[in-house]
Amino acid sequence: MKDSTHASTPQSGDVLIAHPHMPPNLFGQTIVFLHTHEEAGSLGLILNRPSGQTLGQLLHASDLPAAFKNLPVYYGGPVQDQHFLITLFHCDPHSHLFSCELNPDRERILEMIDHPHAVLRAFMGHAGWSAGQLEAELHQQDWLWTAPDNLMVSNDPTPAYWELLSRGDYRWQTLRNYFPLNPSLN
Repeated sequence: MKDSTHASTPQSGDVLIAHPHMPPNLFGQTIVFLHTHEEAGSLGLILNRPSGQTLGQLLHASDLPAAFKNLPVYYGGPVQDQHFLITLFHCDPHSHLFSCELNPDRERILEMIDHPHAVLRAFMGHAGWSAGQLEAELHQQDWLWTAPDNLMVSNDPTPAYWELLSRGDYRWQTLRNYFPLNPSLN
């Protein structure tokens, strides 16, 4: 799964793909953005588990600005799953890589909300690993990993997308020029 430009273990900013043999537990068939991966532990966000609800629906707050009220909420993982994380993904239109800001302030969000290469998401909870835990799971071959691709955050995830990634099938990238730059405007 990893290419020659990647290290022999995942790094902060990489994406973990649940191996097909992983049981259908909390992480079965998931795509996880690895925000932080350090000796002390790791933090990630499940990218392909939409809740089907918006932040406004879950918070029942009528005073939220529209940018927050209509924000889709994803299940980020089992750690602190009653807490929300707001994320701002920056997608590079040339390399197709993305990076992530966790809990940017309101001004930053309002500044970036209409930027064509930014994706705002809310997550309930996150994935977390203590020191050495992710390495043990990698040793058991529970996870594959790859570089992030803007399609992982700019489109609604589908089960077929995990299936392609878990098999190392990247043929869809050859069709990239036919995808809309901002699918939400279609």
